[in-house]
Amino acid sequence: MSMALYAANPPTLPGAGHVYHQYTLRLAGMNGGARPARDRVRELLAGSGIATGVYYPMLVHQQLAYRERAVADCSNAERACDDMYSIPINHAISDGEVEAVAEAVAALPRNGGTAV
Repeated sequence: MSMALYAANPPTLPGAGHVYHQYTLRLAGMNGGARPARDRVRELLAGSGIATGVYYPMLVHQQLAYRERAVADCSNAERACDDMYSIPINHAISDGEVEAVAEAVAALPRNGGTAV
């Protein structure tokens, strides 16, 4: 499967900062069906010793208890569910670990790069 894999950083408002308790990235340029590519990115990062997480692997309206009640269009949430993953960030991570995570993310295949 050939998909462009690159990370889109979370937005920050001009003049504002952020104290991250999680750092969630998205596969940019994907328009649905991104879960296999996202999972491949996670595998690549795991191969570099970088743990990742998916905070919402299934949306509320997709869960058994709510499926019959879901009436709203949740296509944006569904896309986000498929293309988002989080990388390590916390107060205990060393500068060297931050650098290793950044380098591993930067080394991911990009547009026109390695097909995954």
